[in-house]
Amino acid sequence: MSTENFEQDLHWTRIQMPILSRALNLLPDLTGVRLACSMHLEIKMVPLIEGLLNKGAKVFLTTCNPGTVRDEVIEYLKTRGAEAYAWRDMSEEEQSQSFKAALNWGPTHLCEMGADLSS
Repeated sequence: MSTENFEQDLHWTRIQMPILSRALNLLPDLTGVRLACSMHLEIKMVPLIEGLLNKGAKVFLTTCNPGTVRDEVIEYLKTRGAEAYAWRDMSEEEQSQSFKAALNWGPTHLCEMGADLSS
């Protein structure tokens, strides 16, 4: 996917999520929060992760489903300050390693949206 298409998709995604935007604005300062997230890493997750980063949280990303990862989403979120151990079509062993990396990162909180990091 080209950068231009990604930017267009991201713009469309942002304007389709006004409730999320309002909810993120209501969050307190998240400085000191280390959030390990296991989720579908599609473009619709960008506004959420950006909002958490903008509130001061540190974020580590991994995926609950390697088939749903958009590598350009990972790369974009890394430029915004997120750390990540995920890519499209990673193997089961690589996914297991990503969960270990997320937990070894030292999160203060877990965000489990499809995969259980705490088991």
